[in-house]
Amino acid sequence: NPKLPGCLEIYLMRHGQSSLNSRSHSVFQPSSPSLRYPDAVSDPPLSPLGYEKSLATGEEFLKLGISFDRVICSPMRRALQTAECVRKAMEGEGEVQVDSGIFEIGGSCAMRTMGLEGGDAEYKGMGRKEMEEEFTNIKIDDGVKEDGWYFEGKVETAEE
Repeated sequence: NPKLPGCLEIYLMRHGQSSLNSRSHSVFQPSSPSLRYPDAVSDPPLSPLGYEKSLATGEEFLKLGISFDRVICSPMRRALQTAECVRKAMEGEGEVQVDSGIFEIGGSCAMRTMGLEGGDAEYKGMGRKEMEEEFTNIKIDDGVKEDGWYFEGKVETAEE
Protein backbone atom coordinates (compact mmCIF):
# COMPACT_ATOMS: atom_id res chain seq x y z
CA ASN A 1 0.00 0.00 0.00
CA PRO A 2 1.43 3.40 -0.90
CA LYS A 3 1.81 5.90 1.91
CA LEU A 4 -0.65 8.76 1.88
CA PRO A 5 0.95 12.18 2.35
CA GLY A 6 0.61 13.47 5.91
CA CYS A 7 -0.75 10.17 7.27
CA LEU A 8 0.76 8.45 10.25
CA GLU A 9 1.25 4.70 9.98
CA ILE A 10 1.23 2.68 13.19
CA TYR A 11 2.21 -0.98 13.42
CA LEU A 12 1.38 -2.94 16.57
CA MET A 13 3.41 -5.98 17.49
CA ARG A 14 3.29 -8.25 20.50
CA HIS A 15 6.55 -9.45 22.00
CA GLY A 16 8.02 -12.75 20.83
CA GLN A 17 7.50 -15.96 22.76
CA SER A 18 9.02 -15.70 26.23
CA SER A 19 10.74 -18.50 28.10
CA LEU A 20 7.65 -18.67 30.32
CA ASN A 21 5.23 -18.74 27.34
CA SER A 22 7.18 -21.66 25.92
CA ARG A 23 6.30 -23.71 29.01
CA SER A 24 2.62 -22.95 29.33
CA HIS A 25 -0.17 -20.63 28.24
CA SER A 26 -0.90 -19.75 31.86
CA VAL A 27 1.34 -19.11 34.81
CA PHE A 28 -1.40 -20.06 37.26
CA GLN A 29 -3.34 -23.23 37.93
CA PRO A 30 -6.99 -22.58 36.95
CA SER A 31 -8.27 -23.35 40.45
CA SER A 32 -5.43 -21.95 42.53
CA PRO A 33 -3.43 -18.74 42.91
CA SER A 34 -0.29 -20.87 43.29
CA LEU A 35 2.39 -20.43 40.70
CA ARG A 36 2.58 -23.38 38.36
CA TYR A 37 6.33 -22.88 37.97
CA PRO A 38 7.96 -21.71 41.20
CA ASP A 39 11.23 -21.16 39.31
CA ALA A 40 9.57 -18.77 36.85
CA VAL A 41 11.18 -15.35 36.74
CA SER A 42 9.16 -12.17 37.09
CA ASP A 43 10.34 -10.69 33.81
CA PRO A 44 11.10 -13.65 31.54
CA PRO A 45 13.39 -13.25 28.53
CA LEU A 46 12.56 -14.40 25.01
CA SER A 47 12.78 -18.11 24.31
CA PRO A 48 15.02 -19.26 21.42
CA LEU A 49 11.88 -19.45 19.26
CA GLY A 50 10.95 -15.92 20.38
CA TYR A 51 14.33 -14.63 19.17
CA GLU A 52 14.01 -16.51 15.88
CA LYS A 53 10.48 -15.23 15.14
CA SER A 54 11.34 -11.65 16.16
CA LEU A 55 14.31 -11.61 13.79
CA ALA A 56 12.13 -13.11 11.03
CA THR A 57 9.51 -10.39 11.57
CA GLY A 58 12.16 -7.68 11.21
CA GLU A 59 13.44 -9.35 8.04
CA GLU A 60 9.91 -9.42 6.64
CA PHE A 61 9.39 -5.72 7.44
CA LEU A 62 12.63 -5.00 5.57
CA LYS A 63 11.56 -7.10 2.54
CA LEU A 64 8.23 -5.27 2.44
CA GLY A 65 9.96 -1.88 2.51
CA ILE A 66 8.45 -0.99 5.89
CA SER A 67 10.52 1.43 7.94
CA PHE A 68 10.15 3.01 11.36
CA ASP A 69 11.02 6.42 12.71
CA ARG A 70 10.72 5.01 16.20
CA VAL A 71 9.61 1.97 18.13
CA ILE A 72 7.66 2.57 21.35
CA CYS A 73 8.17 -0.32 23.69
CA SER A 74 7.23 -1.69 27.11
CA PRO A 75 10.04 -1.89 29.70
CA MET A 76 9.49 -5.65 29.96
CA ARG A 77 12.65 -7.58 29.04
CA ARG A 78 10.90 -9.70 26.40
CA ALA A 79 9.43 -6.60 24.71
CA LEU A 80 12.82 -4.89 24.65
CA GLN A 81 14.46 -8.04 23.28
CA THR A 82 11.79 -8.26 20.57
CA ALA A 83 12.36 -4.63 19.59
CA GLU A 84 16.13 -5.19 19.52
CA CYS A 85 15.74 -8.26 17.26
CA VAL A 86 13.46 -6.39 14.86
CA ARG A 87 15.87 -3.43 14.74
CA LYS A 88 18.83 -5.75 14.15
CA ALA A 89 17.07 -7.50 11.26
CA MET A 90 16.10 -4.10 9.83
CA GLU A 91 19.73 -2.97 9.93
CA GLY A 92 19.31 -0.70 12.96
CA GLU A 93 16.10 0.99 11.85
CA GLY A 94 14.44 3.41 14.32
CA GLU A 95 15.14 4.42 17.88
CA VAL A 96 13.46 2.42 20.64
CA GLN A 97 11.57 4.57 23.15
CA VAL A 98 10.85 2.80 26.42
CA ASP A 99 7.48 3.83 27.87
CA SER A 100 7.09 2.69 31.48
CA GLY A 101 3.30 3.00 31.20
CA ILE A 102 3.03 0.18 28.68
CA PHE A 103 3.02 -3.23 30.36
CA GLU A 104 0.76 -6.18 30.95
CA ILE A 105 -1.53 -6.12 33.94
CA GLY A 106 -2.11 -9.41 35.70
CA GLY A 107 0.77 -11.21 33.98
CA SER A 108 3.82 -12.90 35.40
CA CYS A 109 5.52 -9.73 36.59
CA ALA A 110 2.42 -8.30 38.26
CA MET A 111 1.38 -11.49 40.01
CA ARG A 112 4.83 -12.27 41.32
CA THR A 113 5.27 -8.67 42.44
CA MET A 114 2.05 -8.89 44.43
CA GLY A 115 3.81 -11.58 46.48
CA LEU A 116 1.65 -14.60 45.72
CA GLU A 117 3.14 -17.98 46.55
CA GLY A 118 6.64 -18.15 45.16
CA GLY A 119 6.61 -14.47 44.20
CA ASP A 120 9.42 -12.06 44.82
CA ALA A 121 7.43 -9.06 46.08
CA GLU A 122 10.51 -6.85 45.83
CA TYR A 123 10.85 -7.17 42.04
CA LYS A 124 10.71 -3.77 40.34
CA GLY A 125 11.76 -4.60 36.77
CA MET A 126 14.99 -3.59 35.10
CA GLY A 127 16.51 -0.29 36.15
CA ARG A 128 17.85 2.41 33.80
CA LYS A 129 21.48 1.32 33.95
CA GLU A 130 20.63 -2.34 33.30
CA MET A 131 18.51 -1.35 30.27
CA GLU A 132 21.23 0.91 28.89
CA GLU A 133 23.84 -1.83 29.29
CA GLU A 134 21.72 -4.58 27.71
CA PHE A 135 20.09 -2.66 24.84
CA THR A 136 21.42 -0.27 22.20
CA ASN A 137 19.91 2.91 20.79
CA ILE A 138 17.14 3.24 23.38
CA LYS A 139 15.55 6.31 24.92
CA ILE A 140 14.16 5.60 28.39
CA ASP A 141 11.32 7.64 29.91
CA ASP A 142 11.48 9.14 33.39
CA GLY A 143 9.19 6.42 34.79
CA VAL A 144 12.14 4.02 34.75
CA LYS A 145 14.29 4.65 37.81
CA GLU A 146 17.66 3.22 38.80
CA ASP A 147 15.90 0.60 40.93
CA GLY A 148 13.28 -0.32 38.31
CA TRP A 149 9.98 0.79 36.83
CA TYR A 150 7.36 -1.47 38.40
CA PHE A 151 5.98 0.19 41.52
CA GLU A 152 3.01 -0.16 43.85
CA GLY A 153 -0.12 1.43 42.48
CA LYS A 154 0.49 0.27 38.91
CA VAL A 155 -1.39 -3.03 39.24
CA GLU A 156 -5.09 -3.72 39.15
CA THR A 157 -6.65 -5.71 41.93
CA ALA A 158 -8.30 -9.06 41.23
CA GLU A 159 -11.70 -7.35 41.64
CA GLU A 160 -10.88 -4.80 38.93
